[in-house]
Amino acid sequence: MKWEPIALMVLLPVLGVWLIWVQGMRPGLPEHDPGARLVDFRAGTIRGAVEIAPAADGADTYRLLYRNGESSETMSANEFRNRFGEPLFLAVTNDTSTGLFRLLNITAWAGLAWVAIGLGGQAAFFGRMLIQWVVSEKKRQSVVPEAF
Repeated sequence: MKWEPIALMVLLPVLGVWLIWVQGMRPGLPEHDPGARLVDFRAGTIRGAVEIAPAADGADTYRLLYRNGESSETMSANEFRNRFGEPLFLAVTNDTSTGLFRLLNITAWAGLAWVAIGLGGQAAFFGRMLIQWVVSEKKRQSVVPEAF
């Protein structure tokens, strides 16, 4: 067997994981407090994160971090609630997304079902190609096996 196709088949998933990893690094956000929790937000064309940091008095402080590198002033919970409204405050403070949801960029369990269906389809078609490739390499000619 030739080594080049195997190297490419290993390189492609590595490239995919690298692209996902780089996307998750939140490019453009200004420095944030290491002990803070970041919750992504999007308002129209503006994207960024809400930094929720514990304060010395036990209450949380809030700050908007924009992807262009700018940030808002630090706000208390009441200031954040008054400025952006109760629904957004509850959405930010009750962030229920899991690491899996963030990794796959989905917001609900139904999205996970669609991702699973898509990945299953990709695995099935990859399996067909892999079977044909292995059999063709063994016979040294292009073959369409019954398992295909």
